[in-house]
Amino acid sequence: MKHAPLATALVLALAACGNSAAPAASTQAPSDEAPAAGTDTAPPPAGTDYIAGTGDATAAAEPATDEVTTAAGTDAEDNQYFDFSGAALERVRSDGRPATPELRDAARRIVDATGAERGCEAYPETERLFMLDLDGQPGDEALLVYNMQSCTDGGGNYYDRNGYVLRQVDGDWHQVAEFSVGTKLVGDATISALEPGVVVVSPAAGSMVEPQRVEIPAR
Repeated sequence: MKHAPLATALVLALAACGNSAAPAASTQAPSDEAPAAGTDTAPPPAGTDYIAGTGDATAAAEPATDEVTTAAGTDAEDNQYFDFSGAALERVRSDGRPATPELRDAARRIVDATGAERGCEAYPETERLFMLDLDGQPGDEALLVYNMQSCTDGGGNYYDRNGYVLRQVDGDWHQVAEFSVGTKLVGDATISALEPGVVVVSPAAGSMVEPQRVEIPAR
C-alpha cells in the first residue's frame, strides 16, 4: 500500500505528457450556420474580365450620354470635363444641369442617326451631355459631345470627336449647331469658352485643329 501513491503519481505524469503532445479536442458542437460572407463564394462566370492586380471582376460598361457623378479632383472628374478648358470648364462645372430622360433619348437618336449617315460607329461610353443656357434667352439648350469611330472612309481605327448644340422646341429636342473637337489625323481641341450664342473651340497643344467660333442660331 505504501507504493500506491507513487504509482498514482506516475500515471498522472504520463497522462499529462500525453495530453501535451496531442491537440486538445474541440468542445464546440458542429454548427449548421452558413459560412460568413466572402469566405466561400461561387466562382465568376467564364469570360469575366478582371481589374489588373486585384483579382476583382470588372463591371460592365454602360452608355454615358449623360453627366457622370464624380467628386471634385478625381480622375473621373477629369474624364467628365475632358473636352473643356478655361472659362468653359468653369461654366459647365458651375451651371451644367442633369439631363432629363427625354433629352437623353433624343441625344441617343441623334448620335445614332449621325453614325448611320457617316458610315461610322458611335462610342456611347465617351459621350457627355449637359443642360445649360447657351444663348442667354429663355428656354433650354444642351451641349452634347460624342465620338465616331471605325468610319468607312477612315479605316478601322479612325475616330473623330464632335459636338452638337441641342435646343428644346415645343417639347422636342433638335440639333441647331455642330462643331469638331478634333480627329485622330489632325489632333485634339477643347471647348474653351461659352459666350452668349457662341461656342468657342480652341486647338490643344501641338494640334492642327483650326480655332472655331460656332454661332448658335437665335430662337
